[in-house]
Amino acid sequence: VGQDFINKVKLKTLISKLNQDNKTVIIVSHDIEFLWSLQPRIIVMYKGQILEDDTCINVFNKSDIISKYQILPPKLLEISKNLCLKAEITPEKLSKSILLNFKGK
Repeated sequence: VGQDFINKVKLKTLISKLNQDNKTVIIVSHDIEFLWSLQPRIIVMYKGQILEDDTCINVFNKSDIISKYQILPPKLLEISKNLCLKAEITPEKLSKSILLNFKGK
């Protein structure tokens, strides 16, 4: 994506609008944090071969694929795993889970 925060917000809004209008949006990006915020279907490719085609959360929970192909998972997902929290489906739910974990201690 290569955009600053403000343009990422605008881009996310545009993509969400297109999805609501039943339009397919194809994004080719290495910006994992941005992709995860959209919660798309993810296709992981390596040397022209499709390795995975699944939901965002399922792909990032496949540790064999993550480690073998050196894919960096989203930071919030890493934090949740380190805290032994359930990986929530959306970044917003995961953030709330992490905050509740700290408030409870």
